[in-house]
Amino acid sequence: MSSTPEITSIVIENGTHTTRAGFSTETLPSLEFPTVYSTESTSDPENPKYLFDDDIKPENEVFTIVNEGVVYNWKALEQSWAYIFAKLKVDPKEFPLVITEELWNNKKNRVKLAELAFVKFGVPVFTILKSPIAITYGLGRSTSLVVDIGSSRASVTPILDGTILYKGAAHSKFAGDFLNVHTLKFLENSTNFDYVKGSESYKVFQTNKLLTDFKSTINSVSTYPIVNSNADFQISPKNYQLPDSKTIEVRKEQVLLSEPLFHPLSYPIPGIELPKDSVGLTDLILSALKKLDVTQDIYASLLNNIILTGGTSLLPGLETRLISDLSRFLTTFGVQSFSNPTLSERSNATWIGASVLASMNSFENHYISKEDFEEQGEAIVDEKLK
Repeated sequence: MSSTPEITSIVIENGTHTTRAGFSTETLPSLEFPTVYSTESTSDPENPKYLFDDDIKPENEVFTIVNEGVVYNWKALEQSWAYIFAKLKVDPKEFPLVITEELWNNKKNRVKLAELAFVKFGVPVFTILKSPIAITYGLGRSTSLVVDIGSSRASVTPILDGTILYKGAAHSKFAGDFLNVHTLKFLENSTNFDYVKGSESYKVFQTNKLLTDFKSTINSVSTYPIVNSNADFQISPKNYQLPDSKTIEVRKEQVLLSEPLFHPLSYPIPGIELPKDSVGLTDLILSALKKLDVTQDIYASLLNNIILTGGTSLLPGLETRLISDLSRFLTTFGVQSFSNPTLSERSNATWIGASVLASMNSFENHYISKEDFEEQGEAIVDEKLK
């Protein structure tokens, strides 16, 4: 008996920081650009031209589309999808569309996503995938503890045999953007940090790009906790060249600038008051596990299948530190991670996993057809995309 031929879908991940898109038959997304936009006036004041990626110029004001993993600017999202379809040179009416979402997305937004897909673009088939599920299947593991450290959020999601254990799911705002604030303060204290020209929002946009580059070039994670920013220790210095060609030397800040991820309250920022119950990454994972009501065997299975993913997880030493921390607290369990060793694949883990699921014949019953949506509307979205 011949197998069902693989159907090519369009897969889009609209992350808070980065949008990725491409065909499900590809190993990596063919498009990757910041999830921001700008506009230019046209002859019709009600319909400005939307600009994305390299089309955004310094004089443009820059706006966001997604806030903490959830879409809030729907007109801009529509234009973003139109930009993607144009770049991919496809007619959306001819391809199934697969979208990813965070666990904390809501029913109202899912219905709006379906309306955008079917009504605005006329896609024939549509589905929405939970990001942690996509990540798990992308690595071939149906049971795992997904620790996703992105730009705006760090999330912990236990998954057992392909089912999310929502009772143990948790997330916090102490992720990449939080480290950016600490990094910016350090740079402002180290040099005259005023080299970006353009609108105020464009300056913020470009500054965040630089902060991300600085972290990936300079920052690393200590193998042991450093709960005091005044701790004295020696570390080989690194140099970082700013866009104005000035070079700054970075010593112990290499690791101190990553430590707020684990101990946010121990690294205060002037003018920013954090809630007293704020917890770092290790404690977030421990609290998520504590909320689970499962057997010891399931605990053991989850802790032996930790998937570390997201852009911030690429910090050198982070995986070793996290496993060390957890092993120190969970002495009766073995703790092991199965993060993708290929860094480009780890940062694209959600998109890759979504493309894998989109290509599986067994996943067909998760799709909604245009005809079913026209007949049943919100009810079919609620039934199939819970």
